[in-house]
Amino acid sequence: MTLEILLTIGGIFHLAFLVFHLLFWKLFKWDSQLKKLHPVNKGAMQAMNIILIAIFALFAMLSLGFQQELLNTKLGYVLIICIAALWLLRTLIQIPLFTLKATTSKIFFITTLVGTSIYTYLALALNSKELL
Repeated sequence: MTLEILLTIGGIFHLAFLVFHLLFWKLFKWDSQLKKLHPVNKGAMQAMNIILIAIFALFAMLSLGFQQELLNTKLGYVLIICIAALWLLRTLIQIPLFTLKATTSKIFFITTLVGTSIYTYLALALNSKELL
């Protein structure tokens, strides 16, 4: 598998998370559930979700539309490391915030591990190219 194909898979992965986060209002019944929160917490939840949607759009755009820049420049290498680090952090916080008892939580743990793995592999492959 080429690094370009792996980046394409990563871009599609981010698009899937973007769509998932767009569905949060409906999936988690935020119309009724967020009313239970203090207005500041309600706003924070929605603001953080909107920012995550933008981040997933950015990561998808970079992964799908700027492959050569990501794979052949120092900045691209740093961005790939940052994406891998963010997915690793998301994977690690899955355990204390959601536990791994429920099947859904285990599925999300594995899913976030996929994101971590894609971009960590890319970073390791680029590190061996000696872009630095």
